[in-house]
Amino acid sequence: MLAMTMATAALAIDLMLPAFAPIRESFGLPDDSTTVAQVITAFFLGMALAQLVFGPLTDRFGRKPILYAGFLIYAVGGIGAALAPTIPLLLASRVIWGVGAAAARVVSQAVIRDRFEGEEMARALSLVMTVFLIVPILAPIIGSIIVSVAPWQATVWFSVTFVILLGLWTTRLPETLDVAGRKPLSFAHVRRSFTEVVTTRLTIGTTIGTMLLFGSFASYLASSELIVGQIYERPTAFPYVFGGIAAFMGVGTYTNSRLVTRYGVRRTLRLALRAFILLSATLLVVTVGSGGLPAFWVFIPLLAATLGTYALIIPNANTLALEPMGHIAGTAAAVIGFVTLTGAAILGSLVDRTFSGTLTPLPLAFVGYGVIGFFFFEWSIRAHVPDAQEVEAR
Repeated sequence: MLAMTMATAALAIDLMLPAFAPIRESFGLPDDSTTVAQVITAFFLGMALAQLVFGPLTDRFGRKPILYAGFLIYAVGGIGAALAPTIPLLLASRVIWGVGAAAARVVSQAVIRDRFEGEEMARALSLVMTVFLIVPILAPIIGSIIVSVAPWQATVWFSVTFVILLGLWTTRLPETLDVAGRKPLSFAHVRRSFTEVVTTRLTIGTTIGTMLLFGSFASYLASSELIVGQIYERPTAFPYVFGGIAAFMGVGTYTNSRLVTRYGVRRTLRLALRAFILLSATLLVVTVGSGGLPAFWVFIPLLAATLGTYALIIPNANTLALEPMGHIAGTAAAVIGFVTLTGAAILGSLVDRTFSGTLTPLPLAFVGYGVIGFFFFEWSIRAHVPDAQEVEAR
């Protein structure tokens, strides 16, 4: 249930990726226009900003009321996108759609933090993300089928229907924040909570590190359809390539659920970061050595391996960021999500604008953001005592 709740954001993004070409045609854009990629950025923008509101609200009123409010806004934004007659109105609706998805993201992470901590939380997050990644695997295929038989707006109606059914299912979700644990909704308390999040070294360091890595991943999301469809001229293969990479990431998250119980969160994170940087550097060397256009069957497997290690990093990073924040889990999840998504959207858009017929910008972003992120993770982790599994492993 939590995996599908978190997946509402992925569904709103991945289901529309195969619809980029019909959207360009519908609004009279050139075939190679990157303007349509703004539907991803707009969604991230709404999702990032709204979390700062939903975080304190979920700590005050509980998890479920905020979740249902988010589902309603999500549906409204989706309906607006389906009916939008112009690109500006489509983007505005996507912002509202992202606002609704923000509640699902904040509540899901808060519920997991309410129930788990430490290695158990990392394991739970990994298993949730493994199920969650079913959506990126299937959504592009479903989206491709939909746009082959119906207008692109049908992909939007699919998402709206999904969230309505999910809303009915989550009536079974128990409220995990008891009345005694609820926080006052006052300016002074919210300010103190925000300050605590951004001044706690473990939390802010891992958040910035995650933001940097997610920046490269956001660029991949926005450019994946262009890479497969335009650069490699295989538009019909896109849903299968995207789904295959998502499946590889699912293997990564499931593997992480096993590794953290043996090596601990911190050691697993460090190993995954080193693997990510090494694979990113290999991808960059291969790309540059091929004049920016390596063979399809070389670039895609290396990209999948790189993103597989990325999937190992994220559950551990989220666990460490929320580790000292159990008493304000909703607010902390909101601030972490805001910094991560806002920063990643900006960093990703900087990379997207440099695409000019070669693939070099993407692996270059992976290496650059990965190395900088590594130092932030190290800076934050060194401020805290290692977990028991890591000590035993050493």
